[in-house]
Amino acid sequence: MPRSTWVLMLALILFLGAPGGVARAVAAPAGGAGPSVVAYTSELDAVIAASSAVNVRSIREDREFLGAVLRRGDDFHYSVVPGHAGADRIRARLTVPDGFELVALWHTHGAAAPERRYFSIVDANLVARTGKPLYLADYTGALRVLTPGAPRLSAIAARQLGLPGRSGFARGEQLRRLDGELVHIPTRTDSALAVSN
Repeated sequence: MPRSTWVLMLALILFLGAPGGVARAVAAPAGGAGPSVVAYTSELDAVIAASSAVNVRSIREDREFLGAVLRRGDDFHYSVVPGHAGADRIRARLTVPDGFELVALWHTHGAAAPERRYFSIVDANLVARTGKPLYLADYTGALRVLTPGAPRLSAIAARQLGLPGRSGFARGEQLRRLDGELVHIPTRTDSALAVSN
């Protein structure tokens, strides 16, 4: 079986300096990332592990991270590709090794900004293009998922959420554990928490 490669070649560029910022995707090849050594029992467990491993750094460095969730049999693995600090840019060559199947994508959005709590137009287009769910861990610790076919926000709804007044952004669904508690992804290191208390 030939090695399949999802060259999403993502350069997610989000210009956040102005309130009317623009998002666009640019194709650009870059280094690949292999699956995690540790296996997880579910897609969600792999996403939580991946985003928990990098979200603090993502916020601190204002750097997006992107990766794939890969399934092999009953096991789930993740990959991680760092973006460019302060640039909201990710170039990723996501390789699906033989024997693995791409089941989802995940990413972080970097430092605090109102529009970074939601899925960008680029994010929503990625879900539509790949037909795979996309998870988002944000600076508040929320974990959301955008699934294929999920509704997008109108320009009016986007403006009401503090987003640029354009249609195409998406809210996604905030994830909960089996007990109903919201999933929380770390946003600060333990040492930062100890200093602030």
